[in-house]
Amino acid sequence: MGFKFSTKDRSVQKGIRRIAQNEAGTALKHLKSDLANDPDAVHGVRKSTKKLRGLLRLIRPVFAHAKAEDIALRDAARQIAGLRDVEVMRQTFDGLADDLPKSARSSLRAALDARVEEAAEAASLDAAADSVRSELEGFRKRARSWRIDGDGFAALEPGLAATWTTARKGLKKARKALDDKGFPGEPLHAWRKQVKRHWYQARLLEPIWPEMMAPHVAQADTLGELLGLHNDLEVLLGTLADDPALAESPALERLRKAVLKRRRALAADSLSLGARFFAEPTDALTRRWGDWFQLWRA
Repeated sequence: MGFKFSTKDRSVQKGIRRIAQNEAGTALKHLKSDLANDPDAVHGVRKSTKKLRGLLRLIRPVFAHAKAEDIALRDAARQIAGLRDVEVMRQTFDGLADDLPKSARSSLRAALDARVEEAAEAASLDAAADSVRSELEGFRKRARSWRIDGDGFAALEPGLAATWTTARKGLKKARKALDDKGFPGEPLHAWRKQVKRHWYQARLLEPIWPEMMAPHVAQADTLGELLGLHNDLEVLLGTLADDPALAESPALERLRKAVLKRRRALAADSLSLGARFFAEPTDALTRRWGDWFQLWRA
């Protein structure tokens, strides 16, 4: 049944327990791999923890332990984040290769490769994997007996409404923060997280009317990817700018110009799509989805 509610779930509480246990189990399977040599496994663990955190955000108003569980997952995932982050930076850098001269590509890529080797240091990564595994095993065990207040859409509406409202406010903050060069800065990073949370929550509810929900989920995914690319570029530039070996390097300056140009375009595309995507008021969205949910359950 995957990361979504099902008509086979006898209640929303049962569905939440099932989804949480299954997703934690998926993350634990990825942890069986050699993380230092399997970037996809690291990505899989982090993806599962993010999905679980999206679920917890959905039920936070009706689940007393949601915040504590969310923080525990966040802290656990951070222990292996370094390896995935540097791999993403390499992919991001490769996407800019055509905008850089060959001499700049080689010196900058060497600096990134050094970061990968540092992040993949076996002893520390093994210890981190053991810690993450222990936390996920405990999480899965606790999820078996989670108790939430209420049932049906009434148990989901407060969390869904809170996420949608926060994302709408985040869009407004990002637009207001635009400078004269078209950069919204930190508010765009915060908005990205809010968009991702809604995307996970929409995926959970997609079965209530797949033909209508699937396009919504796809647009949320597209928006999240645009904002993610913007963030990846920011992290890449910040990481290399902090490398003493590249201080005042002409190669770094070429990279900075390429990154700023790409980020400006991504910010414009994200805000344009976001304005259309989040145009609907919170009450209208929750009322519509609530009606679909009741018909689906009936």
